[in-house]
Amino acid sequence: MAVTKEIQDFLLNDAVERFLRYVKIWTTSDESKETVPTTKNQLELGKLLVEELKDLNLKDIFQDDYGFVYAFLPSSEGFEKTEPIGLLAHLDTSPAVSGKDVKPVIHRNYDGK
Repeated sequence: MAVTKEIQDFLLNDAVERFLRYVKIWTTSDESKETVPTTKNQLELGKLLVEELKDLNLKDIFQDDYGFVYAFLPSSEGFEKTEPIGLLAHLDTSPAVSGKDVKPVIHRNYDGK
């Protein structure tokens, strides 16, 4: 499977907009809970990711009972024997600082000072 235009657009143009949408979802972990995930918002973010991965035509997409999201992007033609890679990320945020009502700010051309 070749990398589709949809995937290229996601990687090149839509990543920032998607990321900004994701960070606005309140997924702070609840330390008083013994369940995984600890909040329903973490599951909701996972459901959003599942739908977006479907829109990008990835394969074997699902969210398990623990909220983990899985998806498969087959190799491009001619690269079927290439070693696979895995990408992992947390859907929750640390309870050390509230993740509620996040208002992200982008500093374009930030020089690090």
